[in-house]
Amino acid sequence: MANIIQQHTLEKAKMHWEVKGTPKLLRTLQNTVYQISIADEPAVLRLTNSNHRNILQLKQELEWTLFLANNGCNAARPLASTKGNLVETIAADDSEYFSSVFSFAVGKPIEETGVLCPATLIAWGKEMGKMHRLSAHYHPQYQRDSYDLIKKYKLDFASHSEATNATSSIITRIDKWINGLPKDKTNYGMIHGDSVNFHIHENKVTFFDFDDCTYHWFCFDIANGLYSLRFIIQNENIDCGLTFTDCINLFIQGYRKEKEIDQIWVDRIPCFIKYRTALLYQWLKTPETAPRWVLDIEAEWRNKLELWINENLTSELNLI
Repeated sequence: MANIIQQHTLEKAKMHWEVKGTPKLLRTLQNTVYQISIADEPAVLRLTNSNHRNILQLKQELEWTLFLANNGCNAARPLASTKGNLVETIAADDSEYFSSVFSFAVGKPIEETGVLCPATLIAWGKEMGKMHRLSAHYHPQYQRDSYDLIKKYKLDFASHSEATNATSSIITRIDKWINGLPKDKTNYGMIHGDSVNFHIHENKVTFFDFDDCTYHWFCFDIANGLYSLRFIIQNENIDCGLTFTDCINLFIQGYRKEKEIDQIWVDRIPCFIKYRTALLYQWLKTPETAPRWVLDIEAEWRNKLELWINENLTSELNLI
């Protein structure tokens, strides 16, 4: 269930950044996020329960985000507290919270704009290409785990005992495929992890919420974002006259403005979407492997996700 932040916990977080006024609650799920103002500039205050992330994981995320912001990537910049820290620990009645503050990502998410145009896809691809190009030069003090050490990214055959033969077969193929892919600094590194988390303003994309950052194939970052976008288009009444293939091509057009990507990896985007769909199947079947948002999902959206799985998981695809 969603975190309930006590007022005194919020007041302690405000003190660390000298926040004036009343924070506006934006969302509460894996983290609780507020819009605030610091020195008359919009910012975001985030409170993270220690049952979701430990302080080392927060330092890993914030170091990565700050590196990107310092090197020209449009990312919501972490802001230091009055003590000079990017994360502060707050003791609560029954748990512990970590507070962080970020510059506000100017603009709106796609689902609030209601429109998806070619310029947005190109700008999104360009900014992600920049992020992945910078990843090759990232040498952190606090290094995040790679995807294969994180439970939610691992395909667990023990959780598929009730799967149909067709489902078991495709999951087996996907697992063998992904474990056989090559890794080098041109195709693998630190990624955003939930790259649909961006705001768009006047064709400028700004990424935020790097909570799921990890080491993975860059192509997964691309596919995961495009997968999420496809789902948003289908379910949020987005005005989009483009096919999904059009969306991929426009995204890659922008991506290549910042980083080269071999055509074989472009061709693998549908394969990584299939991998992401297999993970979703697993999360819904075995909650212990699932990220927090899956556990809190409403019945209507769960039904939509299950429909997506039924339509897409076992469809024919050549894993390359």
